[in-house]
Amino acid sequence: HMSFRFRAPTIPIEASTSWPAARHLRVALALCYHRWHSEHERPRGLDLAERGPLMIGDVGTATVVLLLAFTLLSAFFSGSEAALLSVQRIRIQHLARSGTPGAARVAKLVERPDRLLPPILLGNNLANTAVAALATAAAITIFGDEGEAILIATAVVTLVLLIFGETIPKTAAARHAERASIIVAIPIVAISWLLFPISFVLQRISNTAIKLLGSSTAE
Repeated sequence: HMSFRFRAPTIPIEASTSWPAARHLRVALALCYHRWHSEHERPRGLDLAERGPLMIGDVGTATVVLLLAFTLLSAFFSGSEAALLSVQRIRIQHLARSGTPGAARVAKLVERPDRLLPPILLGNNLANTAVAALATAAAITIFGDEGEAILIATAVVTLVLLIFGETIPKTAAARHAERASIIVAIPIVAISWLLFPISFVLQRISNTAIKLLGSSTAE
């Protein structure tokens, strides 16, 4: 049986994802993971003073692997979004009629952007939140002080996700939209089915908001 005690950070943090609640979720997940990691990884009966200063090696291989995996997942969702929104519908329909493998699937996806975007954005935000939470937990393990660690992790994660999770994949996917969209179509369809309940709710909320904004604009 394990119990977790959390101390609220005293330094304001900028959210690394687009959801307002992601900041609090990230910190909670990071502190939870850090407590669990500390209980299972450090030698029993040794406190920090007896163990000495924490080093990068204390983070653990599993944390590093998960950080890389979620960063790649973030890049995948960002690239998929850019590819599917950049591809020319007329061109992809022509490829579908010509029998190009996967083109018909892409053509069907891009017909309904309101159904396409929710699972991609949801997956991207979940991946970014996971990266931020793991990085914060790793920073707490390395630096010890939670406030300093959270501040450093926020800066590093923002930079890493901006470069490797947004700019590079979106630029590459937009330049090769047709090929990239055909490659990512099958995984995106599978993820859409997996996240369908949540995506359906998000789609309804967004459609309702658009209708309300449209009616208020018309008035």
